[in-house]
Amino acid sequence: LPAPELANINTYEAPEGDTEIALAGIWQEVLGVEQVGRHDNFFMLGGNSLLSLQVVSKFKLIAQTHEYFSLKELMLNPTIASVVNHSARNKSIVLMNTIVTQTSPLFCIHGGMGTSLVYQDIANQLNGIMPVYGIACRTINDLSHIDTSLEQMAMDYCHMIQEVQPKGPYHILGWSLGAPLAVMVSGLLEAKSHRVSFLGLVDSFEPNKKNREESSWKRSFIHDLVSFGFNVNQGQIFNYLADKNVLSVALIKKILIECNIVENSNKVRDVFNHEDYVAIFMATYNLRLLSNKPIDLPFTSINPSCWWAEDKTEKQKLSLIKQLGSLPRFNSTIASNHYGIIQHKQFLLELTTELQNVIPTLKKPLVSMKNN
Repeated sequence: LPAPELANINTYEAPEGDTEIALAGIWQEVLGVEQVGRHDNFFMLGGNSLLSLQVVSKFKLIAQTHEYFSLKELMLNPTIASVVNHSARNKSIVLMNTIVTQTSPLFCIHGGMGTSLVYQDIANQLNGIMPVYGIACRTINDLSHIDTSLEQMAMDYCHMIQEVQPKGPYHILGWSLGAPLAVMVSGLLEAKSHRVSFLGLVDSFEPNKKNREESSWKRSFIHDLVSFGFNVNQGQIFNYLADKNVLSVALIKKILIECNIVENSNKVRDVFNHEDYVAIFMATYNLRLLSNKPIDLPFTSINPSCWWAEDKTEKQKLSLIKQLGSLPRFNSTIASNHYGIIQHKQFLLELTTELQNVIPTLKKPLVSMKNN
């Protein structure tokens, strides 16, 4: 993760219990700060991927008397309170910055790879002025979980959101496949007579009303490996996949281990382990299958705020807008591709402005984001 600028002026709340106190001491040592509160965000205090490895390593030494957590769990639960108190039930929805009690949260729904970590720059941008919750595909945290439809996922996410915030107004955002999921969640909330005051759609995946012709999942899997920065021998992997009809957990593990993919990619190997990548690639495979099925987006009363990558055609934009049944309140094209838009400075600033238009009491951002 990039090293963000320090900008945390939230009210201090002391760590509670032996485990939180022990972890706070490690954070103080690793980050070189005098005081750490239970709701302070590790990355907003100056933490990064290398420092998080130190925290996990030091905490492992006291794991005999305290609950141990992994690097991924720290990255998904970056406050002392959340990483200590998280449970299997709520791992899929995590607070990504600091708590702000006077403002309703922004809920960000995962894209086609299932992880919510892509929203960390949004969380940094809004730190101290608006809580940001990331919603990950449940397969990321539980390989035994298989989603059956996007509609079922939307119902699950609606329930998760209401466990955090029982009543509106709600603020929902989605990038890529997360955009139609955000629309579906908004429709469910409105059907329950709740108000959705902000719906953000970022370079949305375009849902089909008919079955989408499936491209080769084998080529898609190799493309996913390359997208993550892995050094891959495509011919070798095709040989492994030649007689396979489906992608499985066992097959992904076999390929990652026998092809030494993670070990040969220094760029990414320190962030996640084999099991993490197995979960990501399995979630991506399942989500791609579900997204090929017909999807009927509900009409909502909310006028969405839309952002598009520069290679998105007007025909593609109009096709999605037509399915929504309501015109966007804001439309912007960002000089970036599909994967870069979610971190782009212009997008982050425009998102903040849009949220301020919806929530006039929202403070100015405390973090100045650099362009990527």
